[in-house]
Amino acid sequence: MRFFIDSAKVEDIRMANDLGAVCGVVTSLSRIAGEGQPVEEALARIAFAISGPVVCEVGTDAVDAGEIVAQARGIAGIRSDMVVRIPMTVEGMKACQILAAEGIKVDVAMTFSANQALQAARAGAAYVSPFMGRLHGVNQRGVELIRETADLFAVCEADTQIIATVAQDPAWIVGCETAGANIVAAPYSAIEQMAGHPQSGANAGGTLGGRGELPE
Repeated sequence: MRFFIDSAKVEDIRMANDLGAVCGVVTSLSRIAGEGQPVEEALARIAFAISGPVVCEVGTDAVDAGEIVAQARGIAGIRSDMVVRIPMTVEGMKACQILAAEGIKVDVAMTFSANQALQAARAGAAYVSPFMGRLHGVNQRGVELIRETADLFAVCEADTQIIATVAQDPAWIVGCETAGANIVAAPYSAIEQMAGHPQSGANAGGTLGGRGELPE
C-alpha cells in the first residue's frame, strides 16, 4: 500500500515528502495552469521535489486519440518515471493502446465501474483511477468500487494497479486500503491528518495537530 499526494502545489509536495509518507504525486496540466505556473517548468519542479513517479493528467482540450497521444508523449518526455493520466473514453482507450505499445505508462482515470477498469487494463493501462469523490456525490460507495475492481483484477490476473483518487480524509483512506487499492492519492491536508491523533499530541506535548487536536 502506497500513498501519493494529489496536488499541483510544489510546496505541499515538498512538505508531504518531508513527512516520509508519500512516494509519488498525482497532478494535472489544468491544475498546474491554475496555479499560474508555466507547465513544463512546474512539472520539472514537481518531479524534482519527489523521488517517486509523477502521474500527470493530459489537458481537458485533449479529446480525440491523436491529441491525447501528442500531449502524453510530451509529458512522458520530462522524466523516465512519468505516468500519463488519460480519460476513460473510447478515444482514451485508443490512445492507451498506442502509448502502452510505446512503453509509456498510462493511468486511466474516471473509471466508475469494474468493467471499465478491466477494459482499461486490457488496453495496456499500468494504473486505473476510480474517482471516489464523484461517486460519493451521486450517493454511490466508492470503496465498494475499489473492492469490486480489486476482486476482478485478481480473478483475471491483471497486473494493473488501482489508484484510489480524491480520498478526502483518513476514514476514506482506511476504507480504500482494506478494499484492495494499491495506491491512495490524497491531498496534503488528509496526509497531515493521518499523522495526528489526540493522544499523540497529549503525550508528546504537541506534534502534528497541535495540543492534542487534529488539524482542521
